[in-house]
Order: sequence, then C-alpha cells, then structure tokens
Amino acid sequence: EVTRLIFVPDGALHRLPFAALMPEPGAEPIGARYQISFAPSATVWLRLRQLPFTPAEAPALAMAAPELSANHKGRRPDPPGEAAAERAAILASATRLGPLPHARREARTLARHLGRGCRILEGREASERSLKESGPGRFGILHFAAHALVDDQNPGRSAVLLAPGADDEDGLLQIREVVELDLSGRTVVLSACRSASGTLLAGEGVLSLARAFFVAGARAVVGNLWPVRDDEAAPLFEAFYRSLGKGKNLGEA
Repeated sequence: EVTRLIFVPDGALHRLPFAALMPEPGAEPIGARYQISFAPSATVWLRLRQLPFTPAEAPALAMAAPELSANHKGRRPDPPGEAAAERAAILASATRLGPLPHARREARTLARHLGRGCRILEGREASERSLKESGPGRFGILHFAAHALVDDQNPGRSAVLLAPGADDEDGLLQIREVVELDLSGRTVVLSACRSASGTLLAGEGVLSLARAFFVAGARAVVGNLWPVRDDEAAPLFEAFYRSLGKGKNLGEA
C-alpha cells in the first residue's frame, strides 16, 4: 500500500540514484513504482512540511538559454582583487560551454501545460537583473533551463549562468545571491548539470545549488546529480509539465 518514498541519505549515499534501483534484474526501477523525494535531513523535511503556503500570483517563470556571451560585453570591469580574478575564471569556464538549443523548448512546454500567466525569458532577456527585478516569489515555479558551474573545491563559487542584464551584474547567480531571494513555499526546477550535486560536508549533506534554493525558502527543488544532455532534458520536462498540468504532484510527475 506504500506509494511514496522519502529518502534522507547520508554521506556518499547522496550520489546514489535510488530511483534507478531495481529489486531484481529486469524488474521495474523503483522510480516507476513510487513517488520519490529526498530531504537533506529529517529536521529540514519536517520544517518544509510546516511552511505556510501562500498562493502564487502566476504559475511559473522560466529562464531559458541565457546569452552567455553577454557576460563579457558592456559590463564595467571589476576593480583588481581576488574577487575579480575569481569571477574572471568562472566566466572563462562559461565561455567554453556550448549552446542549449533545446532549452527554449523546455520553457515553451512549461507555458503550454501550465496555462496563462507564465513568463518566459530567453536569450539576452534571461538575465540576472530580470530575475531579481521580476519578484521570483510571485511565481509558483521557477524554472532554469541553463548551464550551471559547480565548484567542488569552493562551493561558494558555484553558480547558475544567466545573461547579466545590467552593467552591475555579471550573470553569475552564485549561492550567496540565491539565498537572498524570497522564494517562500515555491518550487524551483534546476535543469542544469550537477545542480543537486557538490561538496559533501559531514553532518550537513551536499553543499549544492539546490540546497541554496532551499535556504531561500523553496519548498521543493528538482535538480540533477550528474551532467545532463540538453536534448534529453527537453522530453523529460515535456512529460513532467504535462503531468503537472493534469494535476499530478511533483513526485508523481
């Protein structure tokens, strides 16, 4: 009679794909049989269940295929120093990442299945400034179809890569900025490589981008343990948002 499993993994178990496990060879993976979710700890899980729910003003905000080349153009140069060198190194890594031709499909799928009121920002408009000014807490779902950089040596450098959108932004939505967003009770979808992965800290779990969105107040975060192909993410989220549009919950979808 059990239909839902909640995992609270520890240590290396954070990297185990529980949903892909099979009770025996050739059997259905447990992800096909149960609604599966994860919690950083039993305490966090209980706190999230007790968060007050406030209805969203709009169904969703999607940031798709940000124009990364804009990170280097038109922005005031940083004053010399360690922070500037750090930022330059991250941006240099970003320029080596390829385009995301299917990310726009993800965003449009979201709008098609969740109905009117969804806001889609693509390319240059999918910017750090637009995100902050849009009031992300107004939306029930915040979807990022973008690249992410995960720094296992220094988790604070990990970032979702967006277009900057202003001279005083660099397009790096880093953990310190994520935690300042007001996302009380909202759902965040991180369709980006390793967005739920990162450094393992004993007693704390994974210091991931997903964790930062929980700190910002998100009620649920959908993320990836590993690198993910752009053309494989699009059909996955097509099915995901179709299910949500039909009234299924996150675990079912």
